[in-house]
Amino acid sequence: MGDSKTPPPLIGDLRRMAPVWGIVCVTAIAAVFSMRAIGERHLRAAVESSSNACEYAQIYMARGLVLMERIRGDAAPIIIESIRPGDPSLGVLAGDPLLAEAREAYTRVREICPIEVEASMQLAVIEWYDGNETASYLHLGDYLLSMGRLEEAIVSYEVTMERDPESVEARIGLTTALVDGGRPQEALAVVEDYRAHFMESARGRFALGYLEAAVGSTEIAVEHLKAGLLETPSEIKAIRLLYRLAMGTDSGPDVAGFLHRLGETGKRTHIEGFHVASLLFSEVGDYENAEHALRRALALGPNQVVLHFDHAVALHRLGRRSAARDAIRRALEIDSSRVIAMIEDSGVDPR
Repeated sequence: MGDSKTPPPLIGDLRRMAPVWGIVCVTAIAAVFSMRAIGERHLRAAVESSSNACEYAQIYMARGLVLMERIRGDAAPIIIESIRPGDPSLGVLAGDPLLAEAREAYTRVREICPIEVEASMQLAVIEWYDGNETASYLHLGDYLLSMGRLEEAIVSYEVTMERDPESVEARIGLTTALVDGGRPQEALAVVEDYRAHFMESARGRFALGYLEAAVGSTEIAVEHLKAGLLETPSEIKAIRLLYRLAMGTDSGPDVAGFLHRLGETGKRTHIEGFHVASLLFSEVGDYENAEHALRRALALGPNQVVLHFDHAVALHRLGRRSAARDAIRRALEIDSSRVIAMIEDSGVDPR
């Protein structure tokens, strides 16, 4: 064990993978939900296009947290008793079947609810315990990127690429982190010779879109973002960038129509896509399509006061005053003070 001045094994690892070991060292206890009670096969089928996918994902999160509690319990004695101070605990539970179960649970979370960033965090720990250092750093980079910790994410992706220079996923993550960090020229070097590989996945397309937008190639950026959204219509960051690129330009109506049609793909969409479509339609005075888009948005988020207000305005512009009053009444029931502020800001009173 060493004397009291010698850093314990966990601290040694912490210096190397601080974000990962911040999770390993903290005990997390979650409520246990029975996967049998839900019916896993039914669950898998239901979540693919469900607007409530992130709620379903909590079932897998709960399963993963229970497994991680057992995994940490198995790892702790080995780390404390068998690993010399300062030595990494990489692979301390290599081959443990619990790791495979936890990996499956958290991978499923990422598939059905990408915004659940804790899944990447836990996957980094799982791969570290299983001896997969490269995969661990890749997941760690994804977690850090999601949290906006860009410089740390860049380091994690660079470490991944040192170990696996052909890792397209690491290049995609590094490109996104560099662009978000205001370093697009460096990102161009990362993409060089790998552009075709980026175009094989939605995440790669998004990265190219962010990069092209950052270097001023707006039309190319729009095409990449649209291609990515056809595969993953719920990517909020891409939707918001499309809005910024299209607002006030001749491409506004085309982008609005594209976002509106994402609801016909059969894939899980996001409220923001329909809301942005409505804003772009409204900008050119197409209140009929704006109203249709807002109805779709409200089907996904029936308690969002801004949607109800915008819906009321669109109905008011169309001369459907009774329906507009009903819409603004619902908005007032949710948050009356905010509605009054929006009326004052917009100069439109659908009451």
